[in-house]
Amino acid sequence: MGQSHWMPIEFSQLNAKLLSNPGRAAQLRYDIRTVASGTYIYGLGKAASKLKLAMSINHIEYNDYVQRTQDYYTAQIKVMFSFVAFEAYSRLRSKATSAGKMRWYDLADEISQNYTSEAQSVRSMISSKDLQQIEGFMDSHALKKRIECFRNGDDREIFALGCALRNGLAHGLYGSRGEYKSLSLLLHGLLINSVKDDCSRHMTLV
Repeated sequence: MGQSHWMPIEFSQLNAKLLSNPGRAAQLRYDIRTVASGTYIYGLGKAASKLKLAMSINHIEYNDYVQRTQDYYTAQIKVMFSFVAFEAYSRLRSKATSAGKMRWYDLADEISQNYTSEAQSVRSMISSKDLQQIEGFMDSHALKKRIECFRNGDDREIFALGCALRNGLAHGLYGSRGEYKSLSLLLHGLLINSVKDDCSRHMTLV
């Protein structure tokens, strides 16, 4: 079974390997479905398309905004879509875990130890006051607690900050935030790389 060339390479390789070994794919709890057009892994194409979108955003054109504000919004939008990709990938991984369900924070807890240096870099970019402000924007008590833990030095909660920035922008909790620009760009790269890295790692199990 050939690779799907529209997908990010990590997803394309995983897809090809799973489809060429359906017995092992089933053992790993991937959901293999057959329709008139062929056989596919349920959820894999959706996760791949979300990652491709997050990776594809370069610059967004706006009307009636100065360049500085455009840059601020674009950085935050990149985080928003990269976190959407992270969530979609966690749902795909749900199919391959004995627990039967994996939410973004389950995946984050599993892989966060691989990104302590990035977490430390993020912490150096943003003040405790700004982290406290982000925490204050959130409605979810659980997410507030995760942000508080990150603010207090827990590197494992780096992915919670990505979730918070996505929520803050998507739900209109704040507008363009210049102080979040560098932070947002680093988190964008972290979220994308974490999905690609784990997808490649999971492929070795097939």
